Amino acid sequence: AALAAATFDFESGAQGFTHAPSDGVAADWPLDGWEHGAATWGPPACAEGRNCWGTHLDDNYVQCQRAALTSPAIDLSACAGTPVVAVFETWYDFWSGRIDGEDWYDGGTVEGRGGAGGWHVVAPQRYPGVLAINPYISDFLDDYSCLAPNDFHVSGEPGFTEQSAGWVTVTLPLDALPDAGAFQLRFAYATGVSQQTYSADVSQSLNPPGWYLDHLRFELR
Repeated sequence: AALAAATFDFESGAQGFTHAPSDGVAADWPLDGWEHGAATWGPPACAEGRNCWGTHLDDNYVQCQRAALTSPAIDLSACAGTPVVAVFETWYDFWSGRIDGEDWYDGGTVEGRGGAGGWHVVAPQRYPGVLAINPYISDFLDDYSCLAPNDFHVSGEPGFTEQSAGWVTVTLPLDALPDAGAFQLRFAYATGVSQQTYSADVSQSLNPPGWYLDHLRFELR
């Protein structure tokens, strides 16, 4: 019963999930792209049903973003002492490229915490890559940098990079997480500079669709 109550299909709404820029930077630039609703741009539809979460449901993502989608507190205390996994469906297409002699990878990762503890990456057996967020471009004419380029939060963490080639199912083991009575997950992503532009619309026209999430549930293992 506890696991059945901790199922999020996102059909009836956000189901207590919230989202915000992950480093608290206030700016006119759209730092947080998370949206809830029907997918109409990257994948042809959500994984199940009509609604899911995406970094932009009807367009590509914007460069220099950094935001997190956070679950409500989830009570898994009835499963104490039993291995539990989080399972969700995901689709992603992130930019990667070589700029100024270095390889860069936009992407997202999953973090967890128990109670008031700190966030840490919750990994499947193996993430596809390691995030490397490009903070700036320099050339002989001008330098262009993201706002607060040292605050991407997820750069250097293992996570989802490049393309998933369709919807895939991800399983995250949760056995090591403390305080299962107030457990939370958050899906954090960041995007770096892929071209010089001061227009969010131009940035979207040159970037990939981003990250989509659907049907989060918890299972005994």
